[in-house]
Formats: sequence, structure tokens, C-alpha cells
Amino acid sequence: MAGPADSKTEGECSVTIDTTELLNLTYCDFALIHELLEHPPGPNAKLRAAIAALPDIL
Repeated sequence: MAGPADSKTEGECSVTIDTTELLNLTYCDFALIHELLEHPPGPNAKLRAAIAALPDIL
């Protein structure tokens, strides 16, 4: 049985879906985005510091 919080979450999701926009990309832009998704760059110094600062329970 869904509670009030579930209804709110469902509403927020549909708002997000309704406001999603389509982008027209050039082939070069698409290829770059695809390459980054398939082969993301390694973590930089800021990301490594953020990871090190996380609590051990995560």
C-alpha cells in the first residue's frame, strides 16, 4: 500500500519527466558524450579528496 510519501515521490518524478528536454546533437557531440559514458576519465585530485573524506560506513 502506497503512503503519502510515495504519492509525493511519484508526483515529483512525473514533473521531472514532463520537463525533460530533447537536445539535438551533432554527430561529433554525440560521439564525444558516448565515449565519455563508455570510458569515463579517472578521478582527479578533488574527487580523490572527497572520497577520502567520506565516512568509513559507506
